[in-house]
Amino acid sequence: MSMHVLVVLVGVSASAPAQEPGLVIVDHSQVPTATPVHVPPPAEPAGARVHDGFYARVAVGFGGLVDDFRAFGGLWEGTADGGSGAFEAGIGWTVARGLVIGGMFASDWVQNPRIEGMEVAGVGALTVFGPFADWYLEPTEGLHLQALLGGARIEIRGGRGERARDHEPVGTAILLGVGHSWWMGEELSLGVLGRLTGAHLWADFVAHRVAALSVLGTLTYH
Repeated sequence: MSMHVLVVLVGVSASAPAQEPGLVIVDHSQVPTATPVHVPPPAEPAGARVHDGFYARVAVGFGGLVDDFRAFGGLWEGTADGGSGAFEAGIGWTVARGLVIGGMFASDWVQNPRIEGMEVAGVGALTVFGPFADWYLEPTEGLHLQALLGGARIEIRGGRGERARDHEPVGTAILLGVGHSWWMGEELSLGVLGRLTGAHLWADFVAHRVAALSVLGTLTYH
C-alpha cells in the first residue's frame, strides 16, 4: 500500500513545471498600452495676425524729387531736383479680403534743390492727400500694393527759406507703392515700402510736373 502512494506522488512532482520562488511571468501582449495625448498650442484670438478690420499706418523715409516747370506754354522753363525726406499717414477699414479703403496724407520735401533754367526760388514740399486703397494679396502675409488718387500742392520757398505765398501751385497726383510688413504682435507690424508719386500742378501761368521716388519704413496697426 505504501509503495503505490509513493509512486503517485513522484509522478505528480515530475510532471509539474519548474518555477523559481517569487517569479511572476507577465504576457505583455495582454497589457493595454497608454495612447499619447496631443495637446494643441494655445489658440490665438480670432483675427490675430490677419489683415482685417481697422487700419492705421505711419511711415517715414527718404528719396529724391524732381520738378520740371514751365511758364506760358514753354516760353520759360526750368528744373529743380534734390534729395528728399518722405512721410505718410493713413487710416481706413478693410472692406473685403485683404483690401483696405481709407484716407491718406503723404509728403516729400527738399531742403536744398538744384535749380536750372527759369528763376523759381526752390521747391519746399510736395503734399498729396485723398482716398487710397491698400491691398494685402494674402491677408495673413505681408506683401501689399497701395494706390492713391487725389489732390496735391507744392510749396515754393525763397533763397532764405521763406515761403513764397504769392506762388502756391495746386493740382492732382497719383501715388503708387509696393511693400512688405512683418508681424510684431497680434495686430502690429513693421515693414518697408517703395513709393512713386507723380503730380501735375499749376499757378500764375506756371505748370509743374513733379515726380518723387522714396523708400519708407512703416508701422502698421491692422
